[in-house]
Amino acid sequence: MSLAASVLVVLFCALVLYAAVVLPMAIGGGRYAWRLLEFVEAISAGIDIAFRRGAAAWFEPVTADFDEVDGVRCAFASGTGALMTLIRVRGVSKVQDAEEIGARINTIQSGLSSYFATGGHFIQVRFAFDPEGGDALTTRVMDPLRRSAQRLRLDIDFLLENWSRRLGQFVADQDTFVAVWTTSGALSTSMQRREASRARAEASNGVPMSAHAANVHAALPSLRAPHAAYVRSTLEAFREAGILADLLDVHTAARVMRRSVVPDTTPDQWRPVLAGDPLRPRANLRPDASGALYPTLAEQIFPVSPLKEGEFIVVGNRRYAFVYMSLWPQQPKPFGSLIAALQRSGTPHIVSFLLSGDALGGTGLKSSLASVFQFGSENNKMLVQGLEEIQQRILRNETMVGAQAVFATWTSVDEAPRRLRERQAALAGAIASWGSCEPSSVIGDAALAFTATMPGATMRSPAPRTPAPLDEIVPMLPIERAAPLWEDGGVLYRAGPRLFPYRQGSSLQSAPVVVGFASMGGGKSVNIGISNLGFVLESDALPYLSISDIGPSSKGFIKLLQMALPAHEQHLAQYHRLRYEPRFTTNVFDLPLGGDRPLPSHEKFLVNFLCVLCGTASGATDEAIPGLATACVKAVYEDRLPVNQPRRYSRGVNSEVDAVLGGLGVEIHPYTTWYDVRDVLFDAGQLHAATLAQRYAVPTLSEVASRAQDAIISSSYKKEVNGESITYFFFRKIAEAIQRIPILDGASRFSLDDARVIALDLDEVAPNSGGEASGWLAAVAVMLSRHLLASRFFLMPEDAALFPTKYREFQRERITRMRESPKKLVYDELQRFSQNAAVVGQFVADAGTMVREGRKWNLYLEFYSQLISHIPDDIVKLSFTRYVFGGSRAEIIEAGKKLHLSDAAQAACLRIGKPGRHGANFVAAYRVAGLRDGESVQFLTSTTGPFLLWALETSPKNAAVRDRLYDRWGVRRTIEILGQHYPGGVEEAVVAMAKELGDDDDGAIQAMVAKIVERFDAAAGAAA
Repeated sequence: MSLAASVLVVLFCALVLYAAVVLPMAIGGGRYAWRLLEFVEAISAGIDIAFRRGAAAWFEPVTADFDEVDGVRCAFASGTGALMTLIRVRGVSKVQDAEEIGARINTIQSGLSSYFATGGHFIQVRFAFDPEGGDALTTRVMDPLRRSAQRLRLDIDFLLENWSRRLGQFVADQDTFVAVWTTSGALSTSMQRREASRARAEASNGVPMSAHAANVHAALPSLRAPHAAYVRSTLEAFREAGILADLLDVHTAARVMRRSVVPDTTPDQWRPVLAGDPLRPRANLRPDASGALYPTLAEQIFPVSPLKEGEFIVVGNRRYAFVYMSLWPQQPKPFGSLIAALQRSGTPHIVSFLLSGDALGGTGLKSSLASVFQFGSENNKMLVQGLEEIQQRILRNETMVGAQAVFATWTSVDEAPRRLRERQAALAGAIASWGSCEPSSVIGDAALAFTATMPGATMRSPAPRTPAPLDEIVPMLPIERAAPLWEDGGVLYRAGPRLFPYRQGSSLQSAPVVVGFASMGGGKSVNIGISNLGFVLESDALPYLSISDIGPSSKGFIKLLQMALPAHEQHLAQYHRLRYEPRFTTNVFDLPLGGDRPLPSHEKFLVNFLCVLCGTASGATDEAIPGLATACVKAVYEDRLPVNQPRRYSRGVNSEVDAVLGGLGVEIHPYTTWYDVRDVLFDAGQLHAATLAQRYAVPTLSEVASRAQDAIISSSYKKEVNGESITYFFFRKIAEAIQRIPILDGASRFSLDDARVIALDLDEVAPNSGGEASGWLAAVAVMLSRHLLASRFFLMPEDAALFPTKYREFQRERITRMRESPKKLVYDELQRFSQNAAVVGQFVADAGTMVREGRKWNLYLEFYSQLISHIPDDIVKLSFTRYVFGGSRAEIIEAGKKLHLSDAAQAACLRIGKPGRHGANFVAAYRVAGLRDGESVQFLTSTTGPFLLWALETSPKNAAVRDRLYDRWGVRRTIEILGQHYPGGVEEAVVAMAKELGDDDDGAIQAMVAKIVERFDAAAGAAA
């Protein structure tokens, strides 16, 4: 077009503008100003629409750039050379009070303000919330657990399905993404001219181009450095504010964009073909080179063509409606208040905020005309005053942004349009109540509205741009959600409607040491059961899981595993109620097969155990006892070495060993020792019999006590305690311990070596009657349980070198297998023995080992009690996961001091309450690598289905009914009937039946079982 023609066009446009706008406003005194200005804007938008066809035409990224930001290739280039990077915002890492939230807002504002002070920078914050996607979400996250159950041959798929459905009712599929854009406006005028020249040169360099192929050279090179700085500043602002955010690589970001178009048909494995990827020629019917070039990004992101339906748009199997914010809040409120209203109505929604540095962009014409015609309209005066105020705030160095917000909701295409209109009205109503906003329905280009709600798709929005202070906009952004730390895991919690998986032993945490406390009825026992089930389902094979408990709370979990496993594997899960009976005789001086001396970790345990036997309930004992105990342990093992005074074999002591020897035809001599028998049996491959034989070769507790009377040891320890020698005191205390607890002396009869998942109930051997004797017995019991449950856990491959040559390879392989297998040791009800210094010392030593070398051991430790005061300070300091399941105000205050909880976290603890239909609330504190202050604190809820609650039931009456029905119907039918028809339990019914029958609990439980059996067996018979 010539210069003259251009001038004529400009003059013609000016004439039209004068006739259509200026004259009517002059004649009408400004009454028609706003309608006419809106008309002009609509004409302008119409021109855009005329040259754009569908949502894909509004989609601005055309290719992936080649440069990286902090090692991540994360930028896309638009057709104009602008760069865009997508960031996933997981949310806030901690519960916070108003003061902390204000500090976070200031941090974000400070980090972004410098980029909005000038033009050329945009930021989009996009949040999507789909309550109807909760089922699909929980199903997807639960799938690995189902596959694991099948791999472990656990028949619990029905239980996991019920859990998934129940949890899906309370969670929503939701995510937040931030797209940061840098345009040529961030460059100086001279730099923009140089980039334009460079682009013209590249366009003529002979590289084949096509409108149907990606322009891989679209990026402006001069924008790369400022864009990288912008991305880093945004991430740093989030990090400093305690917000977890992840930089997405271009392939992941493209998958996110495509999923926003067709969420149901974009699998996790979908991967776009981007510049730099291996390129295979495509079939091409066009007369150009596009088949040999990279495909456009738009055609990969939009596998379907959006279709307009009046004011709606259909994309895939969804129909969308839109609302934009025409008047921003007069009293800005946090985003949480908006989403709370939408959640109550169950309205799925997307909100997209677009902020730009050009706060007054697009207001120039309105400002000029309103200034000229202030006399004609009060609105004109208000506009002029508002713009003047904004300019004054800019002069005061306040950061102002141009803000636009568009909202979307949707239904399935199978639903009537009326349903979508109802949701659109609900969305508009929630927006209107959000600080007195003014929402408007989008009646222009729905394709642009849809594209504007996609993450990172465009810098345009159908919503009007409103100048606003950045410090008022930031609190309104959807970044305040609780941030999950793990994508998946064996335990599924929720933070409000957000799914919060937890993976035990994750590399995010330095050591797998857990502590937790709760008052009675706080849901602690059920949570422990869920955690243990998750631990099993996270493992490739049935792991080693040991539980030391006071009471039968873990019995349901063990019973579930036993009956869910195949018949030939049910022995792998065992529950035992420990008693002082001969069948539970345990010799803590037993050694691994082939050993003749205790390994270092075992020797330390033995010394601690002897100190407990010689001490008081508090663990207090004479300072000489540890040294004396060490000397006695070393001496007694030295005595029993094969080269010194080994114990002779005697026929009739163990019939199983005798039978195997007879079958092998082994010749026995008077001088044959138990070590000789062990070696023969080992050589013959009879490992179980060899292990039994070794039990009679090792020292016993009474021998250790007698060794203190040895002349050499007595001469080294001459100290007196209350008038008796320290050696006699040691001998007497152990003799008294054997008299009170006879299962401590003699060859072991009780062994758990064949089990993988074990629960020991110490209720009978750790009485709670109070007093010195009770505390001492509890301390002994828990040390005995530690030996039975975990002595095999604390072995390292290097220990194999300490065995006799014959056994080294065998033990090296055994220890390596054990070390590589996941192992977990759980102590519940710590209040029974937490006052004993020796016991606490053992716990601290074990936890310290996990903190120093946890990855080597592959061992998890958990400690629970009813009060935080019961958990030793040293254990708390070593823990990396901490749970508060509730308590009185005084207990929460004490927990706040001990766990270093903020005021906001303590306030959250006081909101926990009792478990209900929604689940059990608790506060979790996770020490995690990479966080600004190293810890995430969240208010969480454990929501399980009634099936799992019945399987883990700890109430004696409910558990008794369940277990008796197990024996009749098996696990699946029992759990399904009880979960479906008695979701709240049968305890009240049993109590009422006991009163009605005048019978005790056992009689009432039996009557209740009979009633349930009669009802449902009869129903099953009728159905058949």
